[in-house]
Amino acid sequence: MSLDILVSAERLSRDLRASAKTLTDTQARFMVDAYYSMQDQRIRTEGQVRALAASEEPHKLILWLAQQSRMLEDQVKGALEKYTDAHPVGAWMKGVKGIGPVLSAGMLAHIDITRAPTVGHIWSFAGLNPNAVWKKGEKRPWNAALKRACWLCSESFVKTSGGDEPSYYGTVYKQRKEQEIAKNERGEFADQAKAMLEKKNFRADTQAKKFYQEGKLPPAHIHARATRYAVKRFLSDLHTVWYWLHYKKLPPMPYVITHGGHAHYEISELFDNVPGLREALEKRSPVTVRPAYTPKPTAPTKEPSAKAAASAPKKNGGVPQKSSIAAPIPPSKSFTINMKKK
Repeated sequence: MSLDILVSAERLSRDLRASAKTLTDTQARFMVDAYYSMQDQRIRTEGQVRALAASEEPHKLILWLAQQSRMLEDQVKGALEKYTDAHPVGAWMKGVKGIGPVLSAGMLAHIDITRAPTVGHIWSFAGLNPNAVWKKGEKRPWNAALKRACWLCSESFVKTSGGDEPSYYGTVYKQRKEQEIAKNERGEFADQAKAMLEKKNFRADTQAKKFYQEGKLPPAHIHARATRYAVKRFLSDLHTVWYWLHYKKLPPMPYVITHGGHAHYEISELFDNVPGLREALEKRSPVTVRPAYTPKPTAPTKEPSAKAAASAPKKNGGVPQKSSIAAPIPPSKSFTINMKKK
C-alpha cells in the first residue's frame, strides 16, 4: 500500500513541476491554500508521533503518514517555486529576506495590479485600512486570505529583525517599534487608549486594561502597530516594482511625499534588481537607498603582543600561528529581473 502511494506522489510531483508555470491565479490560490492545509495536517501528525514516542507507543503507520505529509508539502512548495519563477514580480519578492515561494505565490494570486492604481487599494484589500469596519450582514470589506498572507509576512520580518544580518523590513519593524515605544511612554496614545476602554469590555485582571487605564497601549498593541507598518512598507515597495514592470512607468507619488511633508523616498537596494527603476525614482525625487541586509559591525580582533606570542603554546612543531581575524560577512545574493515576457 505504501509503495503505491509513494509512486503516485512522485508522479504528481513531476506533473506539478511541468505545469506550475502556467497556473492561473485561481489555480495558484488553490495550491497556496492546499499547502497551508497540508502544513497544518503535518504539524498535527508530527505532534501525534511525538506524543506516542513519549508514551512508548510508537505506531509505524502514523509515522509513515507524517513522512508522506511532509513530502507532499515540499512538492507543492516546489511547484509554487516554479510558479513564482515564471513571474518577474515573484522573483523580486523572493529576493526579500523572509519571503519565500509560498508567500510570493499568495501575493501574486490575490493582487491584481490593474485594479490597484495606488498602494492604498492593496492596503484596503488586505485589511490594513484601520477605518474599514466589517458590519453585520455586510460583505467582508477585505480579502481574508491576503490579510493572512500579510500577517505571515509581518511575522517573517519580526523573525529576521535580529541576528548578524537583519533584513531590510525586519529593520523597518525594529526601528518603528522603538519609535512607537517612545511615543507610548510620552503619552501620545492616550486618546487611543481611552477609545479602546470605551469600545471593549476588558476583564479587571487583564494586563491590557491596566495599560489602557494608564493612558498607554499594551506591548501587544505596540507590536501590532510596528508589524503593520513594516508590512505596509513592503506592500508599498511591491506596488512600485509591480507597477513599473507592468506599465513601464512609475506609480503616482506616495501620499506622504505629496501631502505629508516628506522630501525623501526611502527604498531598499533590492530595487537595483529591477532594470531602470532606481534611475527613474531618482529623477522624480530625492531617494535614500538602504541595504537589503544590515550586517552588524564585527569588533576587530587585536593582534597579540610580541611577549604574548612568545609565551603562547606552539602548534605544528613549534611554528607560531597567526592570529585569527574575523572574516568579513559575504555580500547578499543578488539577481536581475528579466523584463521579457515568459
